[in-house]
Amino acid sequence: MSRFIYINGKILPASEARISVLDGALLHGFGLFETLRAYNGIPFRLGEHLQRMSRSARAFGIPYAIHEASFRRDIVKLLAANHMAAAAVRITLTRGAESVGRSLIVTLRDLPPLAPQRYASGEKLILAAWKRSTSGPLYGHKTLNYLENILARERAERLRAVDVIFTDANNRVLEGSATNLFLVRKGIVATPSLKGCILPGVARKIVISLCRAEKIPVRERAIPLRDLFAADEIFVTNALIEVMPVSSIGSMRVGTGKVGPVAPLLLQRYRELVSREGS
Repeated sequence: MSRFIYINGKILPASEARISVLDGALLHGFGLFETLRAYNGIPFRLGEHLQRMSRSARAFGIPYAIHEASFRRDIVKLLAANHMAAAAVRITLTRGAESVGRSLIVTLRDLPPLAPQRYASGEKLILAAWKRSTSGPLYGHKTLNYLENILARERAERLRAVDVIFTDANNRVLEGSATNLFLVRKGIVATPSLKGCILPGVARKIVISLCRAEKIPVRERAIPLRDLFAADEIFVTNALIEVMPVSSIGSMRVGTGKVGPVAPLLLQRYRELVSREGS
């Protein structure tokens, strides 16, 4: 973790950072967060993460006043203060309380590159042990009320899976605890529609645009669970792992059990995009 953090416009030693015990974030998990990746000391697609946070802040009545350009400079300074070039950047916006203003916090953690073999051989997914509602008001937002995702992710770690995939009561595929999901069938890429109350992932949006640029047909639609098991390829995305191929769901292999051609191509194009945008 970072030795220095950003809180409410100041960069301080982590040991000196304070929020009120009355803050709604602490008492009720009332707040938002974003996690993005810094490459070579530059936060990637910060603007899109802030747009998502702003949308959620409006939905929940959380005061939001972040100027992207100055905030970007502050994050670059924070990365330099911590001597971190590659890092996971966590932005937290708390609700505050009647007598306490909201807090805007940025913390960092080291992000060593994942082993190339993980991308070459693919990872395992598992299905969540419970069905998820699609009517709750929190889904589609990155809130601090995150226990459901943490419990699911801990189970994935115990079973040595990269993530857990949630399904709804109608056996439709939704999303992972920390990822968006894509499948490939007969050359067509599909990903669950945002109408299923899933998180509009920044990496998800990038991958959809990369598919279109490569003339790969891509569809946002409802995905029955049976389609997952019939897929030729599956991959998951988020800002930290980028595009990760999946070779199995539980004990069942995906396609031939080997990484197909689409995910590696999209990973390559994703990293080229990162390079073009100034990293």
